[in-house]
Amino acid sequence: MLLKSNITNTGEGVDISSTSLKILIVDDEKLSRKVLSSRLAKNGHTPFTAQNGQEGVDIFEKEKPDLVIMDIMMPVMDGYEATRIIKEKAGASFIPVICLTSLEDEKDLAKCIEAGADDFLSKPVTPTILNAKIDAMMRICSLYETVNEQKRELGIMLDEKDREMAFAEKIYSQIVHRGNTEESNVKFWTSPMAIFSGDILLIARSPSGAVNVIMGDFTGHGLSAAMGAVPASEIFYAMSAKGCAINEIAMELNRKLKEMLPANIFLAAALVQMDTAGGTATVWSGAVPDIFILENEGGVKKRLKSRNLPLGVVDNDTLDSTVEITPLAEGDRLCAFSDGVTEAIRTDGEMFGEERLQECLNRNRGDHLLEDVRTAVDKFCGGQSQSDDVTMVEIICDADG
Repeated sequence: MLLKSNITNTGEGVDISSTSLKILIVDDEKLSRKVLSSRLAKNGHTPFTAQNGQEGVDIFEKEKPDLVIMDIMMPVMDGYEATRIIKEKAGASFIPVICLTSLEDEKDLAKCIEAGADDFLSKPVTPTILNAKIDAMMRICSLYETVNEQKRELGIMLDEKDREMAFAEKIYSQIVHRGNTEESNVKFWTSPMAIFSGDILLIARSPSGAVNVIMGDFTGHGLSAAMGAVPASEIFYAMSAKGCAINEIAMELNRKLKEMLPANIFLAAALVQMDTAGGTATVWSGAVPDIFILENEGGVKKRLKSRNLPLGVVDNDTLDSTVEITPLAEGDRLCAFSDGVTEAIRTDGEMFGEERLQECLNRNRGDHLLEDVRTAVDKFCGGQSQSDDVTMVEIICDADG
């Protein structure tokens, strides 16, 4: 390898004028080997010589030279094959190979490049051109080593970032998803754009036995959007455990998010309390797509439109705390979707929309509602990758739930 201790950096590039190199000369002409060796030694380099390609490969493995000067037309093994083998054995290291040739045919020269050669020297070789070619190759070698070192350092940084992200994701999940996500009457599906989702889905039981659910969508994606999920989950779980009403939870969430989040980050949300014993769904919603009530045997029974601003935009004295209470029959389902569903877009720019969503819900007659919606959206988008976090939730009015 190139001896870095002999290289100086002047601030305007690498100075290789005083670099001592190990250079392998592979040539079947004795006089040519002798002349090149003499010139290289005179310039402070250490030459090694081989009289054919096979011998050159053997010496390359033994001496590990910094550069190879390779004749093309030789017995036993020609320069094409020897160059291919040397480049293969060099692996990730950049060992320049300069072809020493009197060839003039463009096809033959192209064959040298295909074999892995990096430059050419025409016979007879002049000292000035020889030195210039070596210097040029060593500058490339130095740049190659610099790039490799930068790649190594970048790899270390990325590995460290991945470890930090994995740790943060674990803590985030423990904080945000510590509630009960295994309620028998709640089905859901989420698809985040990144490790951290801007969507949140929190589920908790109140002391009365009702199921509280919040489905929310913070502005943006990734870590910055997900940061608001930590205080939101703390408030939701704590107030649900105390038996607070849905609108009380909404108002406290609004107060806290307005206080701590930047002005450009807020939470579009639907808060639902499903009281299966009483047969009612109490809903507070702000800036989310319509919520659908489906009859037990299928078909949309009612659409609940969002009537409020997102959480974290205005103060509590401006935000409307009104809820909508809907009577439900046994088996009726409440379905809520983040705008990653309704705003799924296909190549012509058209969105999936709430009307297509309702048509899909009207067609459903079984237990695979969320899967049917996913299939419909995927088919509509025609294989386009999703452009937003996606959350779907289905809450069933089930007295046994």
